[in-house]
Amino acid sequence: MYFSYGWPKTLGLLDDEYEVLVDLQADRHDERIIILTTTTIQVWSAGKQRVKLGEIIRDEESLAQHGSNKQCLVQEKRGQLVVLTSQSWLLFFKLQEGGPLFLGFDVKNQPTGLNLIRLSSSHQCRVVCSKQEATCNCLAGDADVILLGLENGYIVQYSWDGKLEG
Repeated sequence: MYFSYGWPKTLGLLDDEYEVLVDLQADRHDERIIILTTTTIQVWSAGKQRVKLGEIIRDEESLAQHGSNKQCLVQEKRGQLVVLTSQSWLLFFKLQEGGPLFLGFDVKNQPTGLNLIRLSSSHQCRVVCSKQEATCNCLAGDADVILLGLENGYIVQYSWDGKLEG
C-alpha cells in the first residue's frame, strides 16, 4: 500500500451522525480498501489517490430483517464479499468492475487504472449451528471456506456459496 509523507489522510466516510465504522479490509494486492459501516459497504482505491469506487447502502427492510453490518471478508479471486450481520446472517455480494473512473477535472490529473466497482447482492443465509441456537461473534476465512466463531465456543464452516460444510 502506498503511504505518502502526508499520511494519515482522512476520508469522508460517514454521512450520518449515527453511522459507525465497524470493519476495514484491504485486499492483498493493495488495490482496494473495503470499508464497512453499520448500514453501508464502500469500496475505495488504496493507491496514491484515494477515491470511492463503489458503495451500497442497505435499506431499512434489509436492516430490520438481517440486522446491521458487523464484519466483512473479501474473496478476491471470485470477486466476492461476505458481510456478517448483528442477527447472524451472512450477506453475499459480487464485486464487479465497471467502466473507467472519470472525476471531471483536467485529464492530466486523472487517476489511471481505476475502474468503478458495482456491488450487487448475490445471496444470503442464516448462520446455523446444529447443536443449539447461538449468536455469531466473528468471521475469518480463505479462498475456499468461511469460518464463523459462535458465542457458545463452536466454529462453523461455510462455503463461499453459502452452504454449511462439515
